[in-house]
Amino acid sequence: MKRKPSLWLLLLVAGSFIAGISSRATVSSLSRASTVSYGSDRTIALDQPRYLDVAQLDEGWQVPSLSRFTKSVAETVVTAGGAKVNKRMLKAPNEPLVTIDQFRLSQRGELIISRTPCYISDVISYSVSSKLFAYEVRGVVAIKQSDGRIERGGGILDIFFYDENGNGKFETRVVSAQLDRVPAWASH
Repeated sequence: MKRKPSLWLLLLVAGSFIAGISSRATVSSLSRASTVSYGSDRTIALDQPRYLDVAQLDEGWQVPSLSRFTKSVAETVVTAGGAKVNKRMLKAPNEPLVTIDQFRLSQRGELIISRTPCYISDVISYSVSSKLFAYEVRGVVAIKQSDGRIERGGGILDIFFYDENGNGKFETRVVSAQLDRVPAWASH
């Protein structure tokens, strides 16, 4: 029997999931949950593994292939969180193939880290008054063909890396299609 999840059920699943993760790394967000099925042993099984949108790592995430993106091709000013933000697009001589970790919950609510090959097309830096607070990495998921060739698979990847406190470490990683905020330290 399948039912739409109620809010308390999602909070219960999220709470028990977050409680089971080490203090060094936390992952949150069940925004993509759709339906829940109940097993005969009264366990909760999610219809599909849930990809998690937000992940934090105390020692900071490494921005993939950042050192290859040296050519600035465009600079604009955008508004985010009420602040004027400098947006600078960087390009590499070629699109590097990198591996990106993606996080999801198994049917049992366990954290699964999948390594996904991607071609990185753009890296965009965001700053306010020369205070760099975020990078956006855009890419296309790569698929290994039966003959061993690796080709673009069509899936688009857009990940933001945020420096939450100005220490130069990008502790928060958000899978998103747009810049959603400016950390307080950067806007002052």
